[in-house]
Amino acid sequence: MGETELFVVYSTREHTLCSIINFERVVISEFDLAEAVTFGLIAELKTKVH
Repeated sequence: MGETELFVVYSTREHTLCSIINFERVVISEFDLAEAVTFGLIAELKTKVH
């Protein structure tokens, strides 16, 4: 989240990503996804991206 970005925009983006990733079944928790967005991709997501 950038300094000028509203939390609502950031939160909406996170929920959209979570919905896309967990479309048919839960693959990653919202907390893990939030950490990935904040700190970089976790190992589980890196394997899914590549």
